[in-house]
Amino acid sequence: LSPDAKNHDGLAQRMQLCVFNDSIIREYCDEQIDKDARNSAYSLIKELAYADYEIWGATNDQDDDIPYFRFNEEAQELFIQWYNKLKEKEREEIDLNMQAHLGKYYSLLPSLALVFFLIDKADGATTANAIEVLHFRMAEEWCRVLETHARKMYSLSDKTEITLKDKIINFVREHPEKLPATYGQLSGLIRGAKAQDVESALNNLVKTEGKLVIELLSNV
Repeated sequence: LSPDAKNHDGLAQRMQLCVFNDSIIREYCDEQIDKDARNSAYSLIKELAYADYEIWGATNDQDDDIPYFRFNEEAQELFIQWYNKLKEKEREEIDLNMQAHLGKYYSLLPSLALVFFLIDKADGATTANAIEVLHFRMAEEWCRVLETHARKMYSLSDKTEITLKDKIINFVREHPEKLPATYGQLSGLIRGAKAQDVESALNNLVKTEGKLVIELLSNV
């Protein structure tokens, strides 16, 4: 998981449903299989495998052989609001790995919403012909939870130097009126940072010194 954008191949970001092992201690449990739940799951999977989605209300354009569903009007409005917020979050994200990961959520949320909608269709829980607010909300919550797991996984990589860069960039963004002239002055404004550490952290970001470094950072 390299913080260098040049080294990104997008592989890790495609693991969108990965979860972080929180190492929860679980006690031994031996119980009978819930046959009703198992049979219900098998029945739903079989129904989805052989369903005629056009009969379920899917649109099938002449130019495409794959039928599709849309959000209903209310869910579409919520999706647009969520989409715009995600754009802003992605733009402001300082971890390059996480920034690329968030970029996959534009398709992840509607994909999850579709899955939840189709399960309800197969189960007879809805007669709607479009993805509803309920399914959007479920997908939205899944994305929220998956994001927290992704952040835990990316935090395992060695990011000591990047973390300091992040602190510097955040400080410059939040306090442009306090731009210092030297590394020493900057280190005094950032908790736990020494002058030599600040200089090292900035070395690969912009190869110049003094106030010009901070002025460049303010535009990052």
